Amino acid sequence: MKSKRIRRFGIAALFWTVLLFTAAAWYSAAVSGGEEVDPPDLNQIESPYLLEDNRALFPCEDGSYVAVSTEGTKRMYVVKLWRTTAGWEVRLSAALRPGFRKFFV
Repeated sequence: MKSKRIRRFGIAALFWTVLLFTAAAWYSAAVSGGEEVDPPDLNQIESPYLLEDNRALFPCEDGSYVAVSTEGTKRMYVVKLWRTTAGWEVRLSAALRPGFRKFFV
C-alpha cells in the first residue's frame, strides 16, 4: 500500500514538473523576443525626435528598432524604440547637426 502511494506521488510530481517546465519555456521565449512583434508605425508614435520628412526604421537583434528621421537639413535624430506594455518607448540615441549628415548617411 505504501509503494502505491509513493508511485502515485512520483507520477504526480513528474506531471507537475513537465507542466511547469513547459510553461516556463513558453514564458521565457515570449519575454526574450521569441515572439514576432510587428514593427512600430512611426506615424502613430508622438515624439519630438521622430520628425516627419525622412524616416528609416531598422530592426535590432534584441527586438527593438532604430529609427532615423530628419527635418530637411535642419535636424537629424537617431532614436531607439523598445516595445513595452504601454506601447513603444522612444529614447534619443543621437542628435546630429546638418554638417555631419553626409558622413552619417
